[in-house]
Amino acid sequence: MDTGDKICPVCKHPNEAEALECAFCGAPLEGGKRDPTTEKMQNVTLTLSTLEETSESDRLSSAIPPGSIAIYILGETKPIAVTAQGEFILGRHVTEGIDNIIDLTPYGGLEKGVSRKHAIVRKIDIGYEIVDLYSTNGTWVSEKRLLPNKAYVLESGIHIRLGQLLLVTIFGRMKGL
Repeated sequence: MDTGDKICPVCKHPNEAEALECAFCGAPLEGGKRDPTTEKMQNVTLTLSTLEETSESDRLSSAIPPGSIAIYILGETKPIAVTAQGEFILGRHVTEGIDNIIDLTPYGGLEKGVSRKHAIVRKIDIGYEIVDLYSTNGTWVSEKRLLPNKAYVLESGIHIRLGQLLLVTIFGRMKGL
């Protein structure tokens, strides 16, 4: 490793000194050279550290209607999906005929190892659950790998990793909770 390399705070992978985000997992890196042609023009960037603070997670979840879920990609400012559907698939939209898929291709899904049908998220009485659909590169919740075809309850603000793509789920309180 070159002494000028940056170590990713999330996956501990070495990156080039000028990198703004980890080439391996996409996490933002401290202090790289900024390219004004690619710099995002948004006010708030969601990072793992911002959601570790309870007040930030509470602030985001209060803006989401009860019973709905928002899925944020690490480094993006807006959710890619807010839904009140019964269930949806996280993956890559490569075949026609699947209406309930959240396409992660525009967020580096293919390059970061997201399967076509990677995981399914379902609404349950107490919130949401996630099931890995025998994905090639695995699904993690809070850095614990999920067993395929087994349901795991999600908490609002929890970190999910599909292959090497990092997500955060935020949802409002369910009725009666």
